Amino acid sequence: MSRRIVIIGLGFGGFSAARAARGQDRNAEIIVLEKRKEYDGFSPCGIPYAIEGEVPFNALIHDYGLERMRIDVRLGHEVVAVNTRQKELTVLAPDGELQMSYDSLIISSGSSPFVPPVAGADKAGVFVISTPEDGERIVNAVRSSRDAVVVGAGAIGLEAAHALQSKGLNVTVVEMLDRPLPNSLDKDMAAILRKKMESEGIRMLMGRRLESINGQGRVESVTVGSEELPADMVIMSVGVRPNISFISDSNIKTGRGIITDERMMTSAEDVYAIGDCIESFSRIDRSRGNCWLANAAHHQGSVAGINAAGGHAEYPGYLCTFVSKIGGLEVAATGYTAERARSLGYEVVSGKAKGPDRPHWYPGAEEVSVRIIADKKDGRVLGGQVVGANAGQRVNTVSALITAGARADMAAGIELSYSPPVSDVYDPLGTALEVCSRKLSE
Repeated sequence: MSRRIVIIGLGFGGFSAARAARGQDRNAEIIVLEKRKEYDGFSPCGIPYAIEGEVPFNALIHDYGLERMRIDVRLGHEVVAVNTRQKELTVLAPDGELQMSYDSLIISSGSSPFVPPVAGADKAGVFVISTPEDGERIVNAVRSSRDAVVVGAGAIGLEAAHALQSKGLNVTVVEMLDRPLPNSLDKDMAAILRKKMESEGIRMLMGRRLESINGQGRVESVTVGSEELPADMVIMSVGVRPNISFISDSNIKTGRGIITDERMMTSAEDVYAIGDCIESFSRIDRSRGNCWLANAAHHQGSVAGINAAGGHAEYPGYLCTFVSKIGGLEVAATGYTAERARSLGYEVVSGKAKGPDRPHWYPGAEEVSVRIIADKKDGRVLGGQVVGANAGQRVNTVSALITAGARADMAAGIELSYSPPVSDVYDPLGTALEVCSRKLSE
């Protein structure tokens, strides 16, 4: 009898898991249950750019074509309970409730936007950014709005702030921590981003807390500290919470999400979990945490799919390597910030450099800043941050160095490509590694 693999959720992780499971076992019965009714999947990271008008919303929606791999995709099917002892699911289907058995289960249920318990958060004119439909509602509201407040200075919030500003709105970003992208950038690198956004007319209120959303029925203003700001719309972008309420009566252990090991296995036999709904671990030192990025979910899905289908694969952990383009400015990071590394007990050494992305005499040269974080004890590269031209590609190099366990003094001799139209002989990345290396030897 063929193995039945059931996957809950069809985001990037679920898609990757289904494809990997089919590659591992050509004869398995693979069923994907997705509570969304309208379409297979979408690209949530593209929503701010669709709001801006860079791409149409329908370009974000995808048909994964899993049926061609003999994978049974069932839209409009919501799992409401998991019985891991009987290996059975309770599913709300379009024609009623049903029970479904499994041999292996992969949970890829994702996350939902967190809306803080602020007075007035339920008023008309308060939005989240989670689906293309959310984005379309925001675009419709922009037509009758003048002032917007974005709560949260993560990547999605900042991208949305720029999108709204490009539409002619007066935009204020409110962040309770002291800088934008606080989980990815140290203060000095975040200051570059903040200065750029403020130069474009976006007000940045860092280290400030949203106290209330005011208005009669719909948003008219917000209170931040002792200041009242006009607002026709409020975008909540303060983080996410895992969609795991349906496992509450199971024996699947949770922390800041479903707890998984290197095989993406949960505490329950033959149950795996991936993506935004899990608590995983860092590739650097296996410290526990979350990484809510599509590239991490994709890798985790491949591992879970192979294992659920009887193979053996291991997830090495995340680095949370990310890049964002906010207006014309690229921002990227990987591994630990200096602040995070110190909180984990590392003695940190940093190297920082700034310079043009190509020779200053070549047309179109742009400034780029690089920060490298290393462990004083053994010299290992722990993280990197880049703000400026081609930030993503430079951070990819740092990610490779961390993955290889490279020391900063060894990496300082890395040979980077050079050609005047694309790069300089003295690339800021190489210079930052050299500065870090010198500090390690002091």
